[in-house]
Amino acid sequence: MNKRRIIKHLFGLVLAYILYLLLSYFISFTFKKSPTYEERLIYTAFNYLILISSILITTKYFINFPIKKLFGSFSLAKFTYTFIYYFSILTVTEFIWMLLYPNNFKYTFNNDFFIIKWACTLITLSFSAMAEELIFRSVIGYFISDELETRTKIQLIYCFFSGLLFSLAHFLNPEVIGLKAIYAMSFYFIMGFSLMYIYLKTESIYIPFAIHLANNLVSAFLFSYPDAVINTNSLYTQYNGINIILLLQTIFCMVLTIPFIKKCLFNNENNTENI
Repeated sequence: MNKRRIIKHLFGLVLAYILYLLLSYFISFTFKKSPTYEERLIYTAFNYLILISSILITTKYFINFPIKKLFGSFSLAKFTYTFIYYFSILTVTEFIWMLLYPNNFKYTFNNDFFIIKWACTLITLSFSAMAEELIFRSVIGYFISDELETRTKIQLIYCFFSGLLFSLAHFLNPEVIGLKAIYAMSFYFIMGFSLMYIYLKTESIYIPFAIHLANNLVSAFLFSYPDAVINTNSLYTQYNGINIILLLQTIFCMVLTIPFIKKCLFNNENNTENI
């Protein structure tokens, strides 16, 4: 283990965060004190864009690591198939849940300027998902070595720390409160663990990003909940939704998605032979 490398990467993360704070501070002056719903979303999107830029600038000019390697290869077809697949099975399971427990759901859609609101939400959630994938998948994946780990047992250790840090990063979210905190933190851990596993096996950030984005958009556009970080104009609001069923649903969707990625998208590629 290269201690100098680890120290340099730690300083790089601190430097990226300082750069993010400075740029965010100056950007904040361009927004008025009482913003509209859409303006708040755009401001949030700008903050995530600044965070992404800070990570990339620090990675290239301080750590001297190729940015292209952080992202891996991109295939529009694979990204699209992954997004549609996960979005579909998550949506289907949500509708099944609604049929089983109709009293937990309420139709709350408001069609006033909903296209503008949804467009702003899409931009914000895209930037937030990419920022989190860079931090909790790419940065962690290349933290110790210039190459991604290929040994399955060691990969599981990376997955554990990715899931742990991903859940801790969401600890201050409004849904992490009371008894729900156990289920919410477990959900974030499962997501972080699974997305890291997929990232290490595919060596592309775009595949876990597609799943992350699909998950966020289902929550934003179709089935939101009262304690969501971003209050969106969703079709339904789901009450009492953070429980053991959420964890089972997440595990079920991941169990279906990982074989799909292997068999349908990376069947002939060596880097996913043992996915």
